[in-house]
Amino acid sequence: MAEETKVETQTTTEPKIEEKMIPQSEVNSLAGNSREEGRKSVLKELGIENIEDTKKSLNDFKKFQDSQKTELQKAQDDNTILINENKVLRANKKQGELKDTVGDVLKDMEIEASYSKTIVKLIDTDDMYSENEIDMKKLKETITKVIETDLPILVNNTNKKIGVEKKDLKQKTSSKSYIDNKYKNNPYYKR
Repeated sequence: MAEETKVETQTTTEPKIEEKMIPQSEVNSLAGNSREEGRKSVLKELGIENIEDTKKSLNDFKKFQDSQKTELQKAQDDNTILINENKVLRANKKQGELKDTVGDVLKDMEIEASYSKTIVKLIDTDDMYSENEIDMKKLKETITKVIETDLPILVNNTNKKIGVEKKDLKQKTSSKSYIDNKYKNNPYYKR
C-alpha cells in the first residue's frame, strides 16, 4: 500500500477589521459641505463677499459698456449679424435651386424627380457652380455617375417601387365560409 502523507499548512488568522458603514445622507452632507467650502474659498480669493451684489455690479458694468459704444460700433455689430444671416439665406437658396435643377435633369433621364433630394446629398454641391451659376454639363455627368455607382436601381427598375408593400387587409370571405372551409374534413364539425 502506498503511504499517504499529510501536509499541514499553517494559517494565520488576522483580526477582522470591522468596517463602519456611513449613511448616504451623511456622505451627501459631507460632500455638500466640502463643495461649499471650496466655492467660498474661490470667491474669497477673487475678492467677492456677496454674490448678489457682484451679479448686480456685473450687469451694471455690461450696461455701461453698451452705453459707451459709439453709433458706428453698434452699426458694425448689426451689420455683422445681417451679413451672417445673408450668407445662410444664400446657401439655402443655392441648395433649393440645385435641387430643382437636379429634378429637371432626372425628368430628362426619365427618372422620378422625387429622388432629387437624395442625389443632391450624394454629390459635391460646391463643384457644380461656375461663377454663381450651375454648370449643367458637369451636373449631368455627376448625376449620371452617382446613379450608375450608388443608385442603379433607379435606371434598371423604374417601374418597381422601393419599400414595403402593405397587404390588403380586407376580408375576402365571410367568417362562416372561412370556418366551413377550414373544418371541411373534420368529422365532428357540423355545418
